[in-house]
Amino acid sequence: MGFLMLRQGENKNNLNARGTTLQGFLEYMSSIQNIEGLYQLKKLAKRNNSYVPYIFTCNEVCKIFDSTEEYRVREHFASNTNIPNSMQCIITMLYCTGMRISETLNLAEEDVDLSNMIIRINKAKNNNKRIITISNTLQEAIEKYIRFGQFCRMGSPFYF
Repeated sequence: MGFLMLRQGENKNNLNARGTTLQGFLEYMSSIQNIEGLYQLKKLAKRNNSYVPYIFTCNEVCKIFDSTEEYRVREHFASNTNIPNSMQCIITMLYCTGMRISETLNLAEEDVDLSNMIIRINKAKNNNKRIITISNTLQEAIEKYIRFGQFCRMGSPFYF
């Protein structure tokens, strides 16, 4: 059972993940083969649930949005980029929707539907799909992004 032993330089979360994977596989095998009493793994490590997320104050949120408006690109990129405007739209999208950064950066142009005020996420966590509504604030940010960025698109399939 070396598979379930802690390896050098590894933390208990990795070990726990392997044990959970094995436990799930054993449960699956038991269900399809009607085998009673297949080896059951005990919980390997108790997770520490002491994590407390940081919650930004209103002032801190305002400073984040203000900093996106003041963001400037280095001179040699400035002529053909929409990065400053992209930053504003990305931060607004993350804040208004709760999307993950990977979901936001993987958006394709057809995923953002302003006429129906929705965003289709085709590559969400665990390979799921979901639909998110667009608020008026986000709609304004997206329209500004489109308006100022229409000459900067380089044929990329991605929205940003």
